[in-house]
Amino acid sequence: MTTKLSDYGVGTDDIDNIINSLESHGMVKLSERGDQTLEITREIIEKAL
Repeated sequence: MTTKLSDYGVGTDDIDNIINSLESHGMVKLSERGDQTLEITREIIEKAL
């Protein structure tokens, strides 16, 4: 069972594209409370590689 994004071919080069896509779709405040910024999302993605 794969548990890391790198298992799916996602690498550090892809992080900017992911963040930019979220931003362009207006998804800048995530989580149930809407308090997860794109900076926090970037940290989570980096740790998930």
